[in-house]
Amino acid sequence: MGLDFSPYTVEHCKALVALERRITDLDNAILETCLGPQLRAYYDALKDFGFGPGLIPLMITQVYPFSQFLVEGKPFVEWEQNSRGKWQKRDRSLRSFQAYLGLSFTMKQSGDKQSKKFSGSTLIRSHLYIWLVARMAGGGTQFRVDTPDGRKIQAKLSSLAAGGVTGSDKITRLLFYTSRLLWRKLLSATL
Repeated sequence: MGLDFSPYTVEHCKALVALERRITDLDNAILETCLGPQLRAYYDALKDFGFGPGLIPLMITQVYPFSQFLVEGKPFVEWEQNSRGKWQKRDRSLRSFQAYLGLSFTMKQSGDKQSKKFSGSTLIRSHLYIWLVARMAGGGTQFRVDTPDGRKIQAKLSSLAAGGVTGSDKITRLLFYTSRLLWRKLLSATL
């Protein structure tokens, strides 16, 4: 017993198949570019974090060339005094890198009220947020990427859970932690 589809349905199915083939061809062309000599180090570093084929090219568009975050080939680090007179190290290159990933804050003040708001690329931040939630088993305490970097993120996740950190605060902290790991990985891969 076969199914009888109308010509209208058959034509729409053909159009969907053609569109999927075009998307697959584009994905393969992008992957081929990412595996080229200029971007291979970036691709390998991002793959170790469990980023998928859709997120890797998107991330590369933000962090390539990595030298944009460096000054004379090295990270720009400043020392400044805080309000209590103690000297603190400020990694300006890392902060710039995080801003490109949508992980920086701007402070807003109105009278006595002060608030923080994310700034930077909303597109990348939202993709990273989805990636992290998808890699955590049910949003719980298991991170599903079995690489050295994945195990570091798992350890941080376990530490946050043991400390009672939950919800979006946990995810935000993990995103910042992941950005620092990624910074170090790309720094060593591109130098």
